[in-house]
Amino acid sequence: MKFLKALFLVIPIFGYGQLPVINGFTQFTPSSDSRIIYVSSSSGNDATAQFYSPSAPSIGSNPFNPTGVIDAYQTLAAAKTHLRNGYPDWILLKRGDTFTNQSFELLNKSGRNRNEPLLIAAYGMASERPAVLTGANSFLLFINDTASYVSVVGIYAEPHTRSGTDEPVAINILNAPFRHFLVEDCYFNLFEGHLVVQDQTNSEPYNHRNLIVRRNIFTHAYHLGGGGGGVYISRIDWTCNLKLDSRINKS
Repeated sequence: MKFLKALFLVIPIFGYGQLPVINGFTQFTPSSDSRIIYVSSSSGNDATAQFYSPSAPSIGSNPFNPTGVIDAYQTLAAAKTHLRNGYPDWILLKRGDTFTNQSFELLNKSGRNRNEPLLIAAYGMASERPAVLTGANSFLLFINDTASYVSVVGIYAEPHTRSGTDEPVAINILNAPFRHFLVEDCYFNLFEGHLVVQDQTNSEPYNHRNLIVRRNIFTHAYHLGGGGGGVYISRIDWTCNLKLDSRINKS
C-alpha cells in the first residue's frame, strides 16, 4: 500500500494572545474553578467516580500525572455529563487505555476563553495515546450551537466497525460558530472525514475564527463508492488565524 503524505502549513496573518507553545505543543494550566474529570476504561467506575478541583491533594502539582489515588469514570458518556458550558473544565483519558464502542458524539459546549478552554486530552505515564474506538459513530460533534474555546489534544480515534457506506467524522463542526478551536497531537484513522468545519446557513460574516490544527496524523479517510477526505473546511473567516500543520496519509 502506498501512502501520500502532505504537510499543510498556513502561516497566521497576525499573532494573537494564546496559551504558551513549547517545542510545538500547547501548555495547559487549569483555572482555580476547573473541573478535572479523569476517565479510565481499565480502572474507572462510573458509580464511585468523582471530578476534582486543581488543588485536590490526590492530583499533586501536575494534573496530567496525578500523584495520588484517582477515582476515575469508566465511560465517556458518564464523564461528559459533568462538563459545564462556559467553564474551563477538563476531561482527561488515561493513556494506554482503549474505550471500545464509545464516543463523545454531540457535545455543544464551550470553554471560557482562549486561555481557559474546555479541554479533552490524556493523562498518565504511558506513551500511547488513549484509543477511542467509536464503532460506526463520530467521535465529537458540534451542531447548531457554539463550539468556542475548545481544545482536543493527544487522542487516537477510529470507527472500528464502520461499513464504509456510513459517514462518521472524527470532529464535525456544523453550523456551530466558534472563536477558538484547537486540534493538536491527535491520530484519527478510517473515518469518512477526520475534521469537518462548515456553515450551511450562508450568512455573513463567517463565524469560524482562529482554527488551529497542529501536529496531528489523519489516515485512510474513505467512503465506499468514492468520496471521503481527511479535512474539509469552509466558510472560515480568513481575516483571522487559520493554521494547519498536520500529516495526512491517503491510501
